[in-house]
Amino acid sequence: MIAAKALSVFLTAFVLDVFWALYIRRTAEGRAEQAGLYAAALMLLGAYNTMSFMSQPWLLAPIAAGAWLGTYTVVRFEHRGGK
Repeated sequence: MIAAKALSVFLTAFVLDVFWALYIRRTAEGRAEQAGLYAAALMLLGAYNTMSFMSQPWLLAPIAAGAWLGTYTVVRFEHRGGK
């Protein structure tokens, strides 16, 4: 059960950071509808992770790891072949 919750918040944080990157890109491109959909997803996913770590503070570790990996993945994917 503990491992399942840790995996759940890790994956949620990963998706959250991917969505943040896409939200920023869509906003900069002026794509209001897509940016709005990402914004709604960000709030819901963020609320899930917030409620999770409020009752179990140790979950901040997998949340931070998922956030790092999500951003790293998007940046590497979008800049592949650049090096």
